[in-house]
Amino acid sequence: MSLKLKSNNNWALCPVDILLVVFKKLDIKSLLNCMNVNIYWRNTVEYYCEHVNLWKAMLQNAIDDEGVTFAEKSNLGEREQFLIAQQWYNVTNTNVCLRHCYKFDSSIRNIYVHKDNLIVVTNNAVKYFNIMNFEHIKVIDKSCVRYEETSSMIVELLVAPEQKLSPLLTLTNKLHANYVDSENVKQIILKDIDSYIVHLNSCYEYSCDRVLWMHTAKEIGWETKAMAKYHGIQQFCSLHIYKKNVYILLKCGSVLTPDTECNMLVFLFRFPEQLIDWKPFMFHECSLLFKAPAPSERSVALVQTRRHNSFVKIMPLRDGVTCVLEHGHILILGREDGMIEIYLTRKLMDPSEANFPELKLNLMNYLCKPEPKSELSLRITALEIHEDIYTGHHLFVSTMFNIYELLL
Repeated sequence: MSLKLKSNNNWALCPVDILLVVFKKLDIKSLLNCMNVNIYWRNTVEYYCEHVNLWKAMLQNAIDDEGVTFAEKSNLGEREQFLIAQQWYNVTNTNVCLRHCYKFDSSIRNIYVHKDNLIVVTNNAVKYFNIMNFEHIKVIDKSCVRYEETSSMIVELLVAPEQKLSPLLTLTNKLHANYVDSENVKQIILKDIDSYIVHLNSCYEYSCDRVLWMHTAKEIGWETKAMAKYHGIQQFCSLHIYKKNVYILLKCGSVLTPDTECNMLVFLFRFPEQLIDWKPFMFHECSLLFKAPAPSERSVALVQTRRHNSFVKIMPLRDGVTCVLEHGHILILGREDGMIEIYLTRKLMDPSEANFPELKLNLMNYLCKPEPKSELSLRITALEIHEDIYTGHHLFVSTMFNIYELLL
């Protein structure tokens, strides 16, 4: 809990040199609390962090994923990443406006942000745009199910030739710069993929034969490691990473984690609910957004979190959630009716907090001109974020043929 001091309190305007002596004795969590005392203390904490090079530690402690998404979705330094992350706590009071609308002839499959590039995956190509000036940078004539780029790799999920059941996953190492080596050293192609997720310099792959693999991009090439194998019979549901810890969610509600010593996926805990219909979304460490039966409706969306070996249903959500984006300490929900809801993760998991989003938007209010009121025109299919210290949060909202860039 942060301390609020009155302006006539002796500590409120304590001399800077005394505050700096005090700050040297504090841990990172205490320094974060000190930033909420008043503007004077906040400025002094910033001065202290700048001179003792604490911004990386502050960023890692202030954001759920230790600032990984903020680093990949901006060109900002650690100080600016921390400051822009803090602005999300005041998103309730922000003014929202439409900055740009990207229109496409073919349907949009996915969107991704890497640094200052918007990557759009359509049915027949992958297109890069410069977020700052909307310039169309390049086109890759390739049909991808998914395509994403990070600082260390490019990941392509391709439709397999000869109509095979499982698509092909291609990983390209951006860190490997030895052009003498063959292309096979820089690029690997994986088959029989059930799911995958990219985190830092590694791509975690869960194969159809129930083995969890880790492919790490290094300057000398790829390092591949079989982390663990699942020996049970329950069906796989999704793959999740929180602070380098890997979790596998099964459709029965069980959560597994790799035990690298015995090379097995071991049982960690089980969500009480049977997961149905809509694919659940696991976020933070042990929280789940999923659909469950309700007495008066077909289903209701629920958030359930594991705390001290017990489970708490945090809040019911209306049906119709079509996509979810976890961005550091923020959770953004897109709906089939064009509604967007932004939540702070810590509040979402706290039963004592009010069950309301920090910000609720209706995409219809930001359209340049009226569009046909069809089911597909406002149905949100993907969400992405770009961070900029000068212009703020860029929220990209994808429908079937358009991408709307909203400034928050």
